[in-house]
Amino acid sequence: MVRKDTGRMLMNGRRLIVVVAILAIVATAGVFITSRGVQEPGGGAGAMVRIVVSEVDIPARTDLNEFIKDDQVRFVRVPTVALIEGAVTSVGQLRDRHTAVRILAGEQILASRIVRV
Repeated sequence: MVRKDTGRMLMNGRRLIVVVAILAIVATAGVFITSRGVQEPGGGAGAMVRIVVSEVDIPARTDLNEFIKDDQVRFVRVPTVALIEGAVTSVGQLRDRHTAVRILAGEQILASRIVRV
C-alpha cells in the first residue's frame, strides 16, 4: 500500500528530474550556439602562429644557450587565440639568456620569463 505522501514525493522527484534535464539541454545549446558565433582575432578559425617550446623542463637560472645547442627546443604551431602575449617565436630570442623561473616542457616560453645573461 502506497501512502499519499510517498506518491506526492515521487511526483515531485520526477518533476525535478524533468526540470534539471531541460536546464541541461538549454545550457548545452547555449554553449554550442555561443561557441559557433565566436570570432577569433587574427584571421579566424584557421589562423596559426609558430612558437618555440622546450622539449624538457628547464630549471630557473638556466643558460638557454645550452638548450639551443643540445636541440632541446622546437617549434610548434598554435591557434592565434591560444597565443600568450610575449611568447617567444624564434630561437634567436633565447640566445644569451637565462630562465628567470622554471619553464615546463611544452609550455609557451614567455619573453618576460627569461633574462639577458
